[in-house]
Amino acid sequence: MNLDNSESTSPPPSLQRGKACLNCRKRKMRCDGEKPVCGPCGRRNDECEYTDRPGPTKTQVLEEHITFLENRIRDLENPSESSSSVFLADPYAAQPQPQPAYNRDTSLIMAHTVPAIDLLALPDRWWENEEPPVQLRPIFLNSFLPYVSVIGFFLSVPRFVNSFYEPAPNSRPSPALLNTIYLWGLKLASVDSLAAYESTFLSRAIQSVAGALGTTHPHKAKHALQAELLLSNYFFWTGRFLEGRYHCGAAVSIAISIGSHRTRSSQLPNPNPTTDQVEEGECINAFWSVYVNDACWGVAMNVPSGMPDQKVPNARIDAPWPLDMAQYERGLLTSDIRGFNTMESFLNNPAPATSAEEASLFAKICKGAAVMEKAFRLVPSFKPDMKEEALATFNQALQKLTQVTETFAATLPALVPSGDIDMHVLRNQILAHTLVHKAFIHLNINFTTSDIAANVRCVEAATSMIKLFDDIDLVRLEILPPIIANALLTAGRVLIQEIARLDPMTAQSSDILPIAARKEEVVNLLDRLELIMVTVGTKAPIFSLQHGVLRKSRDEQVVISV
Repeated sequence: MNLDNSESTSPPPSLQRGKACLNCRKRKMRCDGEKPVCGPCGRRNDECEYTDRPGPTKTQVLEEHITFLENRIRDLENPSESSSSVFLADPYAAQPQPQPAYNRDTSLIMAHTVPAIDLLALPDRWWENEEPPVQLRPIFLNSFLPYVSVIGFFLSVPRFVNSFYEPAPNSRPSPALLNTIYLWGLKLASVDSLAAYESTFLSRAIQSVAGALGTTHPHKAKHALQAELLLSNYFFWTGRFLEGRYHCGAAVSIAISIGSHRTRSSQLPNPNPTTDQVEEGECINAFWSVYVNDACWGVAMNVPSGMPDQKVPNARIDAPWPLDMAQYERGLLTSDIRGFNTMESFLNNPAPATSAEEASLFAKICKGAAVMEKAFRLVPSFKPDMKEEALATFNQALQKLTQVTETFAATLPALVPSGDIDMHVLRNQILAHTLVHKAFIHLNINFTTSDIAANVRCVEAATSMIKLFDDIDLVRLEILPPIIANALLTAGRVLIQEIARLDPMTAQSSDILPIAARKEEVVNLLDRLELIMVTVGTKAPIFSLQHGVLRKSRDEQVVISV
């Protein structure tokens, strides 16, 4: 872009109609058509978008999404006048379905390899079709499957892969679920030639999810729930928190409405009849996946939980603690595994875990999310001017939760070096430990200025979180659950606060060597934390975004200390 145009006395040449950027069109300003940023947008430091590229722009996708949401709200408020605009045509009406032209062997799918893609060999304007060409479908699935444990996929992977290759529409996953997985597959494939179509895939996923419950698919509710959860994590993954929270709330609504929180209740009939243990396990894990997502991001965004009040009988969590999907597939969901008031029982009077529950890594993640959220919600209720009775009640609750958290933390398995363990298992182990360390931070962070012991516990928890990665090959690990990015930011802020506490002590103490050595140790920990976030951030944008927030806080602290 030529920055000297302002010195010219002749007006810039007129652009061909329809070639101006979206901002200049809306502002009715003359656009010079420079790319990637035109002159007027560059001078205003505005985002510049053009429409002359494949698929809709970000603005168009957002506007389309808003239109869908407005229509859905209007339909809910006036059901008798429901607009048909938000309901998609039934894709399961009798239609010719081409036989897939790719290999059904699931072993080929599980290996994470992305072959070279010849876009010229694809059908003309392929991105406008309801589903990607058959050449791309296994590539997207292949890119998605290695990371299912990171992004909230609760279905049985072998069964899902088999259904993916079924020719009959009713035997395949629903369009909402397929489109969301294609979106994730495109994102995780990291293929430059496909990146331009991400907004198109996102638009299609949003549209199909919006109408998912209005179809006749036999698993429409379960697949809609899975699609909403995946879409929620996509937005969190990319740092679009409000949209992520919206789809998280939609997942909570579906989970509660279909009664997944009462699956295997010891007191109530099963709301979702199932054919076998694996299908029943999917229902149990569906609820707990939604619970973890809602709890973790509710804390990260400091917003109320989307889960209904546990004191309401129909909203009470009666589903037993989940097993790992492999345990269901081995027939370990025995008849005695039942649930009743599962969450409140754990937080107030935890019983010893069953052998199957003890072996379930997913159950440990759920319990970690529970103590972390409870700590975050409890501690702010403390007020310095609390009356004696209220203070005694608070201290009793705080002591009880600390005890539960410590007891639970002792059950977590030690991390195995990344060279000796499956990456799915390692990522989930890191998540379980991270949630517990974050719980300890929330239990103590509000008392660090008045209680040195609370400050020590807080710093120890932040340090332990960072040391989880000491023997981990981050390159092989590739990515982590997106909520860990926020947990690392929390740990980083604790260390920045500790450096600020040590700075005046270093200046005032006559024996500065121990304090200076301690400060250097904390600084090194913070450097290590930044390296972790930068490395993982090459694949997961949320880690780069949260690192930027941490870096800004650290730079501001340096200015203050100087």
